[in-house]
Amino acid sequence: MPRFLIRQEDPFKYKGEIAEFWRKDLPDTPEGRLEWMMNGNPAGPATWFFAFDAKNGELSGMISVMPRDLLVNGQKMRAGIMGDLVVAEPYRVFGPALSLVKAVTNSLASLGLDFIYTIPNRESEKLIERAGFTELGQFVHLVRPVNLRYYLNKYTNGLFKHLPETIGRVVLKTISLQTYVLSGNVREEPSITRDIEALLESEEDKRPVTSLRTFEFLDWRYAKNPFGRFRIITCWDRRGSKLLGYLIFVIGGAQLSIYDTFLKSNVSFLRLVRKAERIASGNQCKGLYVRLLDSNPMQPLFRKCGFLDTKDRAPIMVYTEKPIDLKGWDFFSGDRNI
Repeated sequence: MPRFLIRQEDPFKYKGEIAEFWRKDLPDTPEGRLEWMMNGNPAGPATWFFAFDAKNGELSGMISVMPRDLLVNGQKMRAGIMGDLVVAEPYRVFGPALSLVKAVTNSLASLGLDFIYTIPNRESEKLIERAGFTELGQFVHLVRPVNLRYYLNKYTNGLFKHLPETIGRVVLKTISLQTYVLSGNVREEPSITRDIEALLESEEDKRPVTSLRTFEFLDWRYAKNPFGRFRIITCWDRRGSKLLGYLIFVIGGAQLSIYDTFLKSNVSFLRLVRKAERIASGNQCKGLYVRLLDSNPMQPLFRKCGFLDTKDRAPIMVYTEKPIDLKGWDFFSGDRNI
């Protein structure tokens, strides 16, 4: 008889236990996240698996899979974002962690998924590999400094330590294409509107691998997300009638964190970044931050805008039962389950 029984269950039966797991092991988890994960996602609700001690029935661990729709070379696919892997402290040695992950991978077909992905922490990376996951690429962390003195010293090994602030500012502006872009019709919107759909429909089929964005998805993912107050900046043509791009961000911990961006031209992106920088400065943020897959086609554009590599990275791991080419996926923080 196995030591642990793994069952797919309605998470609301264990709402209190989930909240306690989060409080102890994932303390930044906001209240209301379970309801958000289970309601409103156009791809469907999250699926939860729980581990129970076979001897006494005690809940010993949990894991979740949240669905995400994508377009891969024009073909719609359904992925699962694996997360919330938590094991109760008494069961962390020879416990159910691997069994929980394998319960997810063994359910690939029954859940209607083409592949599963996750971003493990260092402690669980080897375990995820043992379950059959392979590395898609690195989730890199970039920053565009607003507090110039702090970041010039930190990311250039003190090269600019003794430069006056005015000279440091000139150096940063010189390496950024943003300096040479004229202001455009850019504004912060009070909410996500359906104006965004025309842009999405015109551009998404031009990308080899893209996360499927719809008004319904963006509204659920950001407007209804209890994680924080997500905000959106848009860029329009001169007449203000055609949407050229958007950028979604959240401010917290003296950081403006970019979660998603989608655009028609590089120029619109540069204008969006300029607007975001002004907002960051007005909120006393240290910088603009973005996390993205290293093969994301937009990474070179971020670099040209003066974003620096923080050297903070983690692997994006994928499980699939058939070959799927996901290189060039426009993967951002918005493609995680938080």
